[in-house]
Amino acid sequence: MDQYYSQVHHQVSSDLENGGVNYKAGLNSNSMKEVSVNGKTPQNISSSIVRKKSDPVLVSSNVRFQMLGYFLTNLQEVILGTKLAVLFPAIPLAIAADYYKLGRPWIFALSLLGLTPLAERVSFLTEQIAYFTGPTVGGLLNATCGNATELIIAILALYQNKIHVLKYSLLGSILSNLLLVLGTSLLCGGLANLKREQRYDRKQADVNSLLLLLGLLCHMLPLMFRYAIGEGTATDFSTLEMSRASSIIMLIAYVAYIFFQLKTHRQLFDSQEEGDEEEEKAVIGFWSAFTWLAGMTIIIALLSEYVVGTIEAASDSWGISVSFLSIILLPIVGNAAEHAGSVIFALKNKLDISLGVALGSATQISMFVVPLCVVVAWTMNIQMDLDFSLLETGSLAFTIIITAFTLQDGTSHYMKGLLLFLCYIVKSRKANHSLDSLQLSCIYMRGLIPDKEWSTDQFMFFNSMFCSNPHPYLLIDEADISFAGQLNCELMEQLDAGPQLSRIDQEDGVLKLFVLDGVPHMVSGKESDNGAAANCVAIIFGVTGLVGREIARRLISKNKWKVYGVARRSESFPILSPSYRFISCDLLNPNETERKLSVAQDVTHMFWVTWTSEFPLDSKECCEQNEAMMSNALNVILSKSKALKHVSLQTGMKHYLSLRGPFDDVKEESIYDEKCPRASERYNFYYVLEDLLKKRLAGKVAWSVLRPGLLMGSSSTTLYNIMGCLAIYGAICRHLNLPFMFGGTRECWEEVCIDGSDARLVAEQHIWAATDDEISSTDGQAFNAINGPSFTWKEIWPVLGKKFGAEVPEEMFSDDFWFAKAMSDKKKVWQEIVVREGLLHTEMEDLANWEFLDILFRCPMKMLGSRAKADRLGFTMRFKTLESILYWVDSMREEKIIPF
Repeated sequence: MDQYYSQVHHQVSSDLENGGVNYKAGLNSNSMKEVSVNGKTPQNISSSIVRKKSDPVLVSSNVRFQMLGYFLTNLQEVILGTKLAVLFPAIPLAIAADYYKLGRPWIFALSLLGLTPLAERVSFLTEQIAYFTGPTVGGLLNATCGNATELIIAILALYQNKIHVLKYSLLGSILSNLLLVLGTSLLCGGLANLKREQRYDRKQADVNSLLLLLGLLCHMLPLMFRYAIGEGTATDFSTLEMSRASSIIMLIAYVAYIFFQLKTHRQLFDSQEEGDEEEEKAVIGFWSAFTWLAGMTIIIALLSEYVVGTIEAASDSWGISVSFLSIILLPIVGNAAEHAGSVIFALKNKLDISLGVALGSATQISMFVVPLCVVVAWTMNIQMDLDFSLLETGSLAFTIIITAFTLQDGTSHYMKGLLLFLCYIVKSRKANHSLDSLQLSCIYMRGLIPDKEWSTDQFMFFNSMFCSNPHPYLLIDEADISFAGQLNCELMEQLDAGPQLSRIDQEDGVLKLFVLDGVPHMVSGKESDNGAAANCVAIIFGVTGLVGREIARRLISKNKWKVYGVARRSESFPILSPSYRFISCDLLNPNETERKLSVAQDVTHMFWVTWTSEFPLDSKECCEQNEAMMSNALNVILSKSKALKHVSLQTGMKHYLSLRGPFDDVKEESIYDEKCPRASERYNFYYVLEDLLKKRLAGKVAWSVLRPGLLMGSSSTTLYNIMGCLAIYGAICRHLNLPFMFGGTRECWEEVCIDGSDARLVAEQHIWAATDDEISSTDGQAFNAINGPSFTWKEIWPVLGKKFGAEVPEEMFSDDFWFAKAMSDKKKVWQEIVVREGLLHTEMEDLANWEFLDILFRCPMKMLGSRAKADRLGFTMRFKTLESILYWVDSMREEKIIPF
């Protein structure tokens, strides 16, 4: 009777959800829905091992209301229908740990535990949906959702710009399936069946092996291309384009594989399970399964975000490298149910299912998830390629080749499994004892690591891994010019002198001391060479800009500083130091700002050198947006960082005058000092930001404001960058044999009209104003930040023309020449130059703002400032503007932004 009631209840539940079938006719009615297993993959069959049969009578026999009984039955089937249900409490615990700001390693651990049953339940729910959709759609759904956890973690890592976590987790999934899962299955199956030979169908293994080899080829091509023509930003664009094209090919191959598996050659993938068990039926209805699947996907996304956001903190706390957590731990957790099922089926001598789990999952990651992430990154304007570095790609190649050799004869024994398992142990040891175990960020110099084996992604990986372990230096081979722009100036002077490594002392694999040019440098745990931990922590908003990057470089060169760099877009030239951490953040989004800046709880100095320019600079909307950005940032920093000492703001000389006029009252020879009043009461976001600091800091925290003139520096993304304008104009003139003309007014050509401000000087003045206690004030200090010596464009222009290799006519001045008009049709010319010279991929508008150049050279008033106050208080650094321009031209050339 109980069995009868159970079947009737399942019938009622299904009918209520999926149509008006007359369940009152009884079990023998033709209306009883007989749904067979459709589109079931080996991964589904393997996951079913950890499921347990539930008895709906337990929840339905005592429930008076039919719909409530139906809900409780669904709840029992979905939540309690797995042997991993004991791990479900980890989900609310992880959410609570995040809400109450408990230790980030706890959030990471609880999230991993919560993901384990969710991954198995997603497999169960897709299987339930497959009962109603037919074999083709069901198989496609199962194949697509088979590695949903890994895919979601990858997309979230991509969103947070943690490319290293993404790449290592996907690589780890492939290696885990091919070595750990397959190896353990063959080992256990061989030991359990010692007296009989285990056989499997080679046809399925051959198809998967060929697909894995195709994926390996696509991974190796960008790597081989980079090594064939040398390191540097010159190859970045080419390898990126190659990776994107290869990803499209991989996705096409995967679609063909799905068609091959589900339609034309389905018999090759029919598992040994079919026919051995009694026919199964759906235990919940279609819409219930769909709803549960959507809900669990949202929870997986939430926990995955926790995992990605806390992995570095867990690494630091547990003393385990990020590579080990990504390559080893994440894949094991994501597929624990499938892994266990694969071993159990091998024990039952059903190797076709075990192979289907291991090879099928590895193929899906390699041929679907990895290329899909590259394509998604492409749409998000994130530069992700298929170059997984030499060491990791080599590990993948040997893994695929070893697996293919292991499966070539169609038979198995425990020795094959043991060897695969031992290969995985070797790989796991490598992941935990990579170069990061040296406790020094990235020492890369002659004598220590002679071969160039580190890609940019590896540098970024080590950079994020060591964000809380400040060390004194990042050293690279002086010949590797592609990274020259990423070093601080003091270290570049050492490199120019040719540093010589004369001694290395290690203890238990940990680098303790190295001698460079006769000077010993100690490295001990989380301490710098002077034995003191970082006692100053800076956060730089706008770190990818002209001044922001220079501030970061200079602070990092000082042993006592730890630095957070914040920008909306990713860094074109990552700053490589163990004491630096980059945070990609949209400051206009308060929720994102709160979430991403919550890691910066130890900030002592804040530098604000950013602004948004979506609207005209003197508009109400521009003021509101810039105020919102700073407010969002201050909300987090002031609440989290109790040790905040100083905030340094950067505005500009437009503080003293309005570009919109009126100009009648502007004195022709005015030289503005810091006491000059504001130009007008019109909208000016400079005033808004100063007023906001006065209000929010309110005598509690010292602050300063710097007002530079015409900024000069190197950047590939700055909107108002005089250097980008001049460099692109010079390159195009040389390329097309055009005269290097100056278009503007006679006054701007012949007279001193504006002050230059070298980004190095402005950065140094920011640091001086923020750290000199004698000038620090909670009432605020204002400083003009200018080079000092005056200049005219008439003096500079012919030198610039010769520097760019352009034709310099005798008469260079023309008041009829407009840069915006002359360059309006030159975008394709710049692209030709980029491709021909192998430059960093940029659009012309990324570097040059021709309207800005026309306004600058036709400005109706002079913007000149006094630096007497800074000189009087002790800041005496000066630059000649011509020397500054020539320096930054060379710097942009070294960074492959502009041609030589």
